[in-house]
Amino acid sequence: MILLLLLPLLLLLLLLLIIIIIIIIIIIIIIIIIINIIIIIIIIIIIIIIIIIIIIIIIIIIIIITITITIIIIIIIIIIIIIIIIIIIIIIIIIIIIIIIIIIIIISIISIIVPTSITYSDEPDTGTSSQPDADMNVFSSSKFLAGKSSQTDADMNVYSSSQFLTGISEQADADINVYSSSQFLTGTSSQADADMNVYSSSQFITGTSSQTDADMNVYSSLQFLAGTSSQADAYMNVYSSSQVHHHKLMPI
Repeated sequence: MILLLLLPLLLLLLLLLIIIIIIIIIIIIIIIIIINIIIIIIIIIIIIIIIIIIIIIIIIIIIIITITITIIIIIIIIIIIIIIIIIIIIIIIIIIIIIIIIIIIIISIISIIVPTSITYSDEPDTGTSSQPDADMNVFSSSKFLAGKSSQTDADMNVYSSSQFLTGISEQADADINVYSSSQFLTGTSSQADADMNVYSSSQFITGTSSQTDADMNVYSSLQFLAGTSSQADAYMNVYSSSQVHHHKLMPI
């Protein structure tokens, strides 16, 4: 009977025990779930931190690469500018050298084309060919000596050759000073040269004494007219007097 009476109590205790065990299990499960959630949260946080760190590292790498590329581009631009400046300087130097060479060549050509002195052949004044006067103006020898046609003097003033040589009429000299042709050529009276220096016509024409040309260079009249020795013309170019009276060009 006692056992029968204790049986419900035992059942009740067993039920309580089962309930307590279930509660404990539930608590344990809850604790495990909470721990798992905490672990998951921690893992997520760690993953987020890692991702953030990776992103930061990537950004830093991108910034470093960008800065490096910019520096390289700046260096390349500076090198290109330096090369362009060097090329421009070289081109300027080459142009200056070419200009100097051209100037030297032009001066050489001018010195060859315009010599300081000329000469003529020893052929007589027959008028068979052209010849230059003291200013290198070219005339036919026959015009210059025989008076057959109009001609130009050293200053390009035009006269009849007969007026200029034979003294038939009044004429002007190279500077348009008017004289009697007979005075200017035959030596019958005193006269002035082209620069108004006064001489005896006989001195100026016949060669009996020393005289001065239009630029006041003193020669023997015989030298100036007969061609017996070297002389300078009015522009101080030196010729043999015989060269002044002949016509065929030859280089000295």
